[in-house]
Amino acid sequence: MINLNAFSQQKLEVGVGISNFGQIENPISNFYNVDYPNGFNTDKYINKNNSTVLKYNVNFSYNLNDSLNLRLRLGFGLNDKFRVLDYPASLTYIHEQQSFAEICPSIGKAKKFGSFTLNAGLEIPLYFVSRYNYSNYSDIRDSSLQVTSTNESLQHIDGGFLVGINHFIHLKMKVTKNMSVFSELNFGLMYAHLGGNYHEIITLSSSVPTSYSFEKRYTKLFFTAPQVQLGVTFDLF
Repeated sequence: MINLNAFSQQKLEVGVGISNFGQIENPISNFYNVDYPNGFNTDKYINKNNSTVLKYNVNFSYNLNDSLNLRLRLGFGLNDKFRVLDYPASLTYIHEQQSFAEICPSIGKAKKFGSFTLNAGLEIPLYFVSRYNYSNYSDIRDSSLQVTSTNESLQHIDGGFLVGINHFIHLKMKVTKNMSVFSELNFGLMYAHLGGNYHEIITLSSSVPTSYSFEKRYTKLFFTAPQVQLGVTFDLF
């Protein structure tokens, strides 16, 4: 009775955590790959230079009763990479940037096992993807490594959204009276609608800048890779 009363009194929980971008990483890296700007073979080619981007989450959970709860997850991630390629004939600086935001309401059923609480249910993840920005700047060098010319390419691709339906499994362990640590697994079916306009400006030191643009889009329904989340939860009341 003491355990049941204590559990039922903890109505609102707030948690913070980090997770991978497993659910949307493949379609994002497949599509926003400037090596294939016309959008062909987007399922076949993956940008091998992209590492996993971490997403930072704030989680809210409200217990309707001892076993049923409503949840809301807000997430944000940033892909901001800078790398340098140093070849004998050129020195190239590459910068890519894109951000991701998530809103995910859900409902779950929980069961308590001593200090552990297992929660599982359904959620509707909605991701908003910002415009993808890519810049490539090269110093062209001669055999003595003296710079003879420069090349610069600036490329932009419109963002988009992804929406789906997930299963989630959430395991929480009580550490103190009002604090718990948790791990969570999310997986399901998702629809991606990405892109729009592809635009590029090329500037060579020996000529005037040139630019071109065209439509580059990606739509697909797919089963997702799992998202894994780790974090800490606090009981507010």
